[in-house]
Amino acid sequence: MTAKMRSGSGSSTNFTKLNVLTLVALSSSTPCVVCFRFLQPELTCTSQHFLTPIIESLEMPNPLLDRAQLTSIFVNFIDIWNLHRSFLSSLSAHLHTPAEGGRSPPLSSILLSHFPYLSLYSPFVTSFDTSLSSYMELIATKPDFAAFITKQEADPRCGNLKLRDWLLSIIQRCPRYLLLLKDLISCTSTDDPEHAPLVTVHTLVSKSTSH
Repeated sequence: MTAKMRSGSGSSTNFTKLNVLTLVALSSSTPCVVCFRFLQPELTCTSQHFLTPIIESLEMPNPLLDRAQLTSIFVNFIDIWNLHRSFLSSLSAHLHTPAEGGRSPPLSSILLSHFPYLSLYSPFVTSFDTSLSSYMELIATKPDFAAFITKQEADPRCGNLKLRDWLLSIIQRCPRYLLLLKDLISCTSTDDPEHAPLVTVHTLVSKSTSH
């Protein structure tokens, strides 16, 4: 797993705080409102609230976990996080691009450029049971790590969810993308130039989630 996360995570954090009223103000189109539902908080919370402090502790004399232990829990999460940040950046630019001739710029091109990389979720999904077992073992054998997790989970920003809940929600992202794409297709006319590309994206994600 990559040792350090890319810088500039603050911009994606701010973007995930956009509410649906902001998006409606940007565009009254139904697809734009559906786009808001792509902006789920679990990746940002997992990275900034749990993973980043653990990575920062690696530079300390007594880190919360060593690199192997960190990877045993988070697997290739950083790769997923970097894909997420790239997608959010492109989606943010899309939502802030003025419509031309009464039409918003195509969303499908953004989805087609990012969603082939949803295969990055596969190692995380297939290793989930093993990573949970590693997590429980480290909680039981490393008091400092257990205390850190308890403190972070008590933070109101966690919404009464445990780290294992946030990790599970990452597993559920690809199926959610599939449902959201169905919604986008349903609110796009069949004679709209976006319809066929969106169906292509849906097929792509469907294949990804079936593996």
